[in-house]
Amino acid sequence: MTSNDRAPPLASASPAPAPRSSTTRWRASLVGAVLVTWVVTWVVTWVVATMRGVHADAAFVDPDLATLLRGMAILKAAATLGAMAVLWWRFERPIAPRIALAGLLAIGLMAGASVLIWHLDHLLPAAIAFHAGLFALPWLALRDEADGIVRSSAMVRRYRHAFVRSEAS
Repeated sequence: MTSNDRAPPLASASPAPAPRSSTTRWRASLVGAVLVTWVVTWVVTWVVATMRGVHADAAFVDPDLATLLRGMAILKAAATLGAMAVLWWRFERPIAPRIALAGLLAIGLMAGASVLIWHLDHLLPAAIAFHAGLFALPWLALRDEADGIVRSSAMVRRYRHAFVRSEAS
């Protein structure tokens, strides 16, 4: 047996740890973004209201309107959790970093807006932020080509058009 015929050395008993997948990283970022946004917005709103010495719901809002707005805040928080679930599902596959970051920003806007509405503070900016985040998600989905959805739907239209032409002749 020559030196070239030797078997390669055995691998070490403990394999190297697997690198953290991008799915896990993006999902952790999603949960972190929502939780941090909710907590920070809640604390900042409470601190500002305390510094002013008056809470908006106690001083300026009719109790029936406050109940309605808080109910809407709960619905907006539920919509945020639904959007978060969709983004969580999307993070199973590879995604472009710019799409992922924009999705995290959109979810963060929605989460922060629901807290502001709950506190009955800055209602117009909160509504604008919530709806900007809400409308950004489908817009991002249309521009997400990492999964091939946009390309495949265009391919289906092209084949359908070719099929209609061939049947007409």
